[in-house]
Amino acid sequence: MSSAEPPSTPRRILFVDDDPTVLETMRRILLIAGHSLEGAAGSEEALQKFERGKFDLVMLDLEMPGMRGDALALAIREIAPEQTIVLLTAYGEVLNAMKECPPGVSRVFGKPFGFETVREALDTIPPNPGA
Repeated sequence: MSSAEPPSTPRRILFVDDDPTVLETMRRILLIAGHSLEGAAGSEEALQKFERGKFDLVMLDLEMPGMRGDALALAIREIAPEQTIVLLTAYGEVLNAMKECPPGVSRVFGKPFGFETVREALDTIPPNPGA
């Protein structure tokens, strides 16, 4: 699939990052790829949006003011134990080299990231048995 082709299954993604530029960039990447994004600037906002909607994928920044992304992942898992959650961090290479994934997190990706990272994150979503 090239970046201009729409996906066979559009995905709904909750993306959490306290940097508005990163949120807007991700929104554009996902729109081009045919997906939809619900953005949140912090953990409290993310939890409110998560409780109101269903998401195929949750992507979280690790370092945020207030609740960190790894703690938010655990809070989301309490609500939806099977939710696919990807953690984005500048320490991604270190965590991946140590083969260490924080509890509640499906996969860790390093920052900065680009379209290929987003595609890999989308590939972590388990197939929908009803599709």
